[in-house]
Amino acid sequence: MNHKEKILNYLKENNGVITTQYCKEEGIPRVYLTRLVEENILSRVDRGIYISKQGDYDEYYFFQHKFKSKGTVLFDSNSINYQSKNIIKADESG
Repeated sequence: MNHKEKILNYLKENNGVITTQYCKEEGIPRVYLTRLVEENILSRVDRGIYISKQGDYDEYYFFQHKFKSKGTVLFDSNSINYQSKNIIKADESG
């Protein structure tokens, strides 16, 4: 199976979405994604994320992929304000 076929099969199995990370892990040069964009088979959604014409456009998946980190951090406005006040108080008392 060549690289293009491997990408097309992956798209069928994964709701029409593929990442450069997958290609890197599978040893597929990124130029194949570029060629598929030029052939109008894929569209570049964001850095490292491509979708086929029949793909499932999932904003939450793209957001998660874009801001992926080694851990999960959630903030709300109350905790940010509380932490900011503590930092100011610590600086003023020191």
